[in-house]
Amino acid sequence: MSDPDSIVRSILGKLNREVVPKVRRNAQKMEEFKERFRKAIEKSDSGYPKQFVHCGSAFEGLAVKEETDFDIVMTLGKPFEGANFTPRRHPSGFFTLKWKPHLPSKSVCDSEGVVNVSHLKEDLFTRIVNAIDAVKVPGQEIRRSKQLVAVTVEIKYDSGEEISIDLVPTIVFRSWEDCPDLRPPTELPECLRDYIDTLKDNGSPIMFFSLTVPNADKYQNSDQLSSPSFGLLEKTFLSSEVNLRDMVRLVKLKAHQQDWKRLYKFQSFFAKRIAVKHCDELKTKGVWEGYRAILKYLDQEVEKEFIEDYFIINQVAYKWKPERAVQFREEIARALREDPSNILSKM
Repeated sequence: MSDPDSIVRSILGKLNREVVPKVRRNAQKMEEFKERFRKAIEKSDSGYPKQFVHCGSAFEGLAVKEETDFDIVMTLGKPFEGANFTPRRHPSGFFTLKWKPHLPSKSVCDSEGVVNVSHLKEDLFTRIVNAIDAVKVPGQEIRRSKQLVAVTVEIKYDSGEEISIDLVPTIVFRSWEDCPDLRPPTELPECLRDYIDTLKDNGSPIMFFSLTVPNADKYQNSDQLSSPSFGLLEKTFLSSEVNLRDMVRLVKLKAHQQDWKRLYKFQSFFAKRIAVKHCDELKTKGVWEGYRAILKYLDQEVEKEFIEDYFIINQVAYKWKPERAVQFREEIARALREDPSNILSKM
């Protein structure tokens, strides 16, 4: 086999030359829409959203294909800010948000002060859709659809180009300690603890609470269920750890080439969480060696037939059926036997 590091540099160079510029051009189109949308929703006099935060692969330097979705997290303003809530763990493993007792007024909650996040989401989705419909640009066909946690905007240009944007309303928290059952900082890799401290010192968002959860109808009090996500924390971490970012990018590229998302419900955060969890070890490795290490750790997760969230204690992020887990492990084993030239040849 040729020098793997040399081939890896060729792979990353090809991504940087052929994919990254197109993603950046699409990001500029996304920004143009976002500004028009922001002005439209501010006219609704809703008091929210407070801030737009860019998350996801396009903003983490992890894009491996031109058709990359853009995730815009919309953080809510007062009174829907994390400092006004006490998160509590629900038997489902998700969370509920209870208004703190000192607040003079409470909104969209039950008699005990627990927020009905589903009601809040529907109200927000209505405002978001109305604001999208107010954006009219010649030469653009703008479509929107309500998803589980986001309103998806698809823009088709007269040139034939298309972009997709997910607008995700959330409640922002700025302290790790505010949420129960998160992995204690002492159990996190040292490099990650430093990033959390930096975000906290700057008053930056550390986690975003969703306004619904997957399969919520299966659980009691489903309208109250929420769950934290850590997109900005991962973005901050990966943007500062270039080698780890490239390891994850290789895993994403392999998953894209082999269609793992469709076949095995692979999501990029699987690789990101593994990289975060093992970052102290991975930082000692080269990119190809680190890529293989992430695949080996992924195989260990699939062997258990589920992958843990990692940041949240005893939270399953995804479960595989036994036969699908066996098939996925066979795919991972094949990937581990390949050298990087196999990836390069399919680009």
